[in-house]
Amino acid sequence: MSEPQPTKALRCICYAALVFCLLLIVAYCFQAFHRYAQIVPTDNADLRTTFLTLFYGHLVTKVVLLLLCALFAIFQLGGLRQGDLFPRRNVGIIIAAGIMAFLSSIFEANVGQIYKPVIENSTVIEIKDGAIAILLLLLVFAQVYRIGGNAARENQLTI
Repeated sequence: MSEPQPTKALRCICYAALVFCLLLIVAYCFQAFHRYAQIVPTDNADLRTTFLTLFYGHLVTKVVLLLLCALFAIFQLGGLRQGDLFPRRNVGIIIAAGIMAFLSSIFEANVGQIYKPVIENSTVIEIKDGAIAILLLLLVFAQVYRIGGNAARENQLTI
């Protein structure tokens, strides 16, 4: 029997997403090291430490986010092989991806803050409203995904 067209399309999208995520990880790491290697402050040790903490925090969270996306695609492909359209493991991955996206946005927004003058030793941490919206959206999506998975499993038991 032939595979249903929507499942076949989802399988192709998962493979494309997997390849895209892995290529993006390589490209992002290459680009990040070349872009920031030229602007690391060298005259102030504290400024340098803060900059490198924000830089590596952003890099690590972005790479982990992309790895989570690749892992989502891998688990989705495994679920499709087993006839499960909503693998339970993907709920946790969606939640973790939302948290990583939020943290990555905080690190990215604050790398540029290093060069702004600090008024009377006060520290300003910038949080973009889009980061909060993405986090909330992914948390809602994770719950909808969980409900869809539970409904699909109940439907299989009743047939």
